[in-house]
Amino acid sequence: MIGRVVRIRISPADCMSCVDVAKQVGYLKEGISFAEVVSVALRALLQTVRQQNIVPERDGFEFSEMMRSYKDQPHLDRALKVRLNKTLRFQTIPAVIEETAEQKRAKIRFEELAFKNSADPVNVSEGELEELRKLTNMLYPDPEFKTTSGK
Repeated sequence: MIGRVVRIRISPADCMSCVDVAKQVGYLKEGISFAEVVSVALRALLQTVRQQNIVPERDGFEFSEMMRSYKDQPHLDRALKVRLNKTLRFQTIPAVIEETAEQKRAKIRFEELAFKNSADPVNVSEGELEELRKLTNMLYPDPEFKTTSGK
């Protein structure tokens, strides 16, 4: 497989998110290395942004040209590398996929129903409980957090 081997530092939060993504796509197998986990997470997330048309689907012919300016640079001294690393490490990376209006409304409705269920469970109707279950499953699709209707 053509590509590049890179060595990167990953924050603890991003390490845990990589494990979550690999688990979500069903690739968290026994014996997998953490480098493979990161690779799977990156591939899954990049495929997501390709499907959302945020980045183009490329055929590979541009690879050499695009990588030309990112050649390994062993001539950089250690002090410069450390300075670059510190600069990049403290930058906030924005989310690529924005929340849709439908997702925002669903979150607001979920919060309303969850608050009502917590504050006054006696006055929550079966319909509202079912809506809360559906919103929970939609907003938090991890199988560990799935709720059932009890039917």
